[in-house]
Amino acid sequence: MIGHNYSSCSSAGGKIYLDKKIPAITPTSTNPSVTINNSYYFRITFNDNLQGRFLANYAKKVLQCSAVCVISETLDYGANLADIFVKTLQEFNTPVLLNEKFVPPKMNDKSSINELKQRLNEIITNLCRELDQYNDDKVILYLSVHSPEGTILIQKIRDLGITNEIMTPDALASQSFVDSFSNLKKKKCSGLLHRWYLCCHTIYLRYCRRICTTFQRTL
Repeated sequence: MIGHNYSSCSSAGGKIYLDKKIPAITPTSTNPSVTINNSYYFRITFNDNLQGRFLANYAKKVLQCSAVCVISETLDYGANLADIFVKTLQEFNTPVLLNEKFVPPKMNDKSSINELKQRLNEIITNLCRELDQYNDDKVILYLSVHSPEGTILIQKIRDLGITNEIMTPDALASQSFVDSFSNLKKKKCSGLLHRWYLCCHTIYLRYCRRICTTFQRTL
């Protein structure tokens, strides 16, 4: 079995594969729980313990953030990454000004989609309040989410004129995420993607080898 793409799906399917003794390999599920205590499930990518710790170290030691604001989904992937990111930064005594979560909508469910829109608006309102009070452009915004919600959040953040650096995990390091901004004006899209590339491309391409050699032995 090859799959699944999402950690939450892999965790659910893993119980069946273990029971039926079906070997499975996930190319993209990064939540550590997917393979823990399951001798039939394997991954060919890094896990979130490594990714979350590196992102936090990068935010503090490279971007030199003064504080962070965290927005995450409640799915296994985003929730676990956010927890690791926050815990690692707390080891550096870095203030966490905001730590908000939302429930992703069910497919084709108008009610849950409307609830998501309302919840994201609440989160953005809280984000603006915290940024205004702290008043420091070195506050990093960390979005521990998948691409659909990431697109919405980043558009809202940039439309409000918030220029703080945005960091994202690997779920947003894809061409489909870049393409989701194709309907924006060229000027806005250029500035937005510049900041996204700074986070994703720098982390996942230029520093990929350094991630493994520096942090793998600590996990």
